[in-house]
Amino acid sequence: MLANWTNTHPISLICIDKWQETDDTVSIKLATKNTTITFDFKPGQFVNLGVMINGKKEFRAYSISSIPHVSYLQLTIKRVDGGAVSNFIIDHLGIGDALDILTPTGDFNCVDHPPKNKKAVLISAGCGITPVYSMAKTWLTHDSKFDVTFIHAAKSPQQTIFFNQLEQLADKYPLFSLQLLLKDKQESNYAQGRLNKEWLLNLAPDLLERSVYLCGPNQFMEDVKSYLIELGFDMTQFNSESFTPNQNNETATKQDNDI
Repeated sequence: MLANWTNTHPISLICIDKWQETDDTVSIKLATKNTTITFDFKPGQFVNLGVMINGKKEFRAYSISSIPHVSYLQLTIKRVDGGAVSNFIIDHLGIGDALDILTPTGDFNCVDHPPKNKKAVLISAGCGITPVYSMAKTWLTHDSKFDVTFIHAAKSPQQTIFFNQLEQLADKYPLFSLQLLLKDKQESNYAQGRLNKEWLLNLAPDLLERSVYLCGPNQFMEDVKSYLIELGFDMTQFNSESFTPNQNNETATKQDNDI
């Protein structure tokens, strides 16, 4: 990585690709313009991204959805009503456009807090899927025997970010268990319902033997944490990050690691 890249000194990265994940979410790939570098970060971390809007540089935090040690950073960004940066990126960012990026940061990651016995359950809702997807893909890419249960709550298959990619991981890795809990399962074979204590044990029967990584809206996370405590889960193996709106009504990340 670049020696002068810090969390106060941004570098300029170029958008080299952009695509829709769902009707309100896009992924973008960012890379350096004139040199090829690989990006080193801890899966689960985020970057602060800056764009110039109406003459003012606006920074927002977005979790990284790619894996480390490749020549690009992938960010996955959901539209927020009234959100200046998310709406700019979704509606106006083009291939070749530059963005200012601060260095990856965040205590919610699977390097500083590795799972016990290579067994993890990842629990997410909405765009909280972004950092845990990076964790799962990193683990499986480096060790196909990593045992991962991936629980995600969403409205439908069409509204599930990374739906096709997750199904491909499930097809490729026998120890990757994809458990979607959908409000409207439509024609899929996934479960339909709202995540509660009973569903947690149903979707991850050996939950108490695993480390938990949780990310999503505040109320969702508070509910899941209370279910884990009621079930007698060892909270030293609990890791979390919440996605909360900031004062400008834009999506931001807030570190809330409870180890």
